[in-house]
Amino acid sequence: MTSAVLLFLIFVALNLADSYTTLRILRQGGRELNPFMAWAIKHAGAPQALFTVKAFVLVLVWHFLPLLPVWAMPAYCLFYVAVVANNIRVLQKINASNTHYVENDN
Repeated sequence: MTSAVLLFLIFVALNLADSYTTLRILRQGGRELNPFMAWAIKHAGAPQALFTVKAFVLVLVWHFLPLLPVWAMPAYCLFYVAVVANNIRVLQKINASNTHYVENDN
């Protein structure tokens, strides 16, 4: 397996993690900050929009993988590591505020 293919598989996993954490954020009252994804979610629904856009991007990247510069896949992966890390941070904040709210209600 080449390093480009391995990085692509990591990219797929990171996109799945982004989709999963984004859906959790949306279900807990959060919002999508990417304007294009927010529009797609508004018009198609969250799971459908995330699946369609992510599938399109993944197919596109896979198709052009041999033509991408050497730095592209590591950069894409690093970007999605930051996205997923931010989503996890947002989920922690949402959960902390929900716990705090419940504690104040008792």
